[in-house]
Amino acid sequence: FIELLNANERYLWEEPGWPWFMLIWYALIFSIAYFIAFKKSVKYAIVAGIIIGTLAETFLFKKMNIISFFLFPILYGGMFYMPFKVLEWVKRKWKK
Repeated sequence: FIELLNANERYLWEEPGWPWFMLIWYALIFSIAYFIAFKKSVKYAIVAGIIIGTLAETFLFKKMNIISFFLFPILYGGMFYMPFKVLEWVKRKWKK
């Protein structure tokens, strides 16, 4: 797992075990964002996901450059929008 974090010179999908890493990584950040915005609007979960993802890309993965600075928040925002929108819809359906 640590070797995948430090694979800066290679692409992640070239590393063995990358599907497990992706599953664990996204489960972790979705869980954090979910608990931050448990009873709040979806926008809080999206903002939390953007912040967590961008900080991780910058300091943990060291993959940040000027293009990534603009691209990663958009990607993480979209990636968090759909699941949390679906969760919000499911919560509303259950309340009825």
